[in-house]
Amino acid sequence: MLAFGRYWRSLLVVVILLLFGKGVSAATTYYEVRLPHGISVNLPAGWRFFNDFEQGAIEGYVDQLRDLSGFSVVGQSHKVLLMAHAMPRSNFAFVRVTFTVPGELSPSMVANLSQKDLRYLTELEMSSLVRDGGINVLEYNDFEKTVIDGHPALIGGYRREGPLGTVRVIMQFVYTDAAAIKLTASYRESEEGMWQGVIASIISSFKVKVE
Repeated sequence: MLAFGRYWRSLLVVVILLLFGKGVSAATTYYEVRLPHGISVNLPAGWRFFNDFEQGAIEGYVDQLRDLSGFSVVGQSHKVLLMAHAMPRSNFAFVRVTFTVPGELSPSMVANLSQKDLRYLTELEMSSLVRDGGINVLEYNDFEKTVIDGHPALIGGYRREGPLGTVRVIMQFVYTDAAAIKLTASYRESEEGMWQGVIASIISSFKVKVE
């Protein structure tokens, strides 16, 4: 297994600092985007949505238009709740949130995963990315267990080839009794100084308040 441990540790440090209120990217203005099922995430001003719901600059919305929680996903086994990207498009940073019913793992299963289990799940995920997504994965780290709003969760990451250079990707899965919610955040490696703190802020803001 390949790993980019030094980068991964640095990102986790940034996330921890943000969770304890030390503003790594304090100069950036963020807006809360509310999604179905009590899910929310903060995105930077200047980013744009592109999905089934809205188009436009995030900071250009009044609160009602930034509240996407009224859009129903009943009857959907897998639904993209949100996709958003940085501007200008010549830069690359991207966030995606998906909702899958039912989740492949129950909360109790996730809470009891061993290190061997985590490595196995990581290898399954990487194989799926290569097989189904045609992604050329260069390096990756094993999933780690965490907890988000009382729900068992997994966080992991990898580096992949991109058309304009290597891309870093962070994945966060949250497991409720009803579903699995996945946040994927990525950015171009050559722009790490621009995006690492921003991506860490987005990850630390991810909330799942109700099932």
